[in-house]
Amino acid sequence: ELFAAVLDYKITALRDRLIEILDPCEDLRATLKRFCIGHLKAVTSDEAVSLQRLVFAEAGRFPEMGQIFFERAPGVTRVLVGDFLSNA
Repeated sequence: ELFAAVLDYKITALRDRLIEILDPCEDLRATLKRFCIGHLKAVTSDEAVSLQRLVFAEAGRFPEMGQIFFERAPGVTRVLVGDFLSNA
């Protein structure tokens, strides 16, 4: 539960930024380009890489940690992008 709470705290800003970027009223090409650049910067930041390393290292002993990470980080991004593309 503690890991989930920390992860939720860390990704709230990213999720809010993705919602802002994925504006259905904007040009599709420009929006997708802005999303890709912003997302790459976010997932390759020092903090994000450290978190991913932690999750990958501990997921063997604590599989629920890997599941929580997937659901709250890439899983959320996948849903947001999927919804955006479905409505585009």
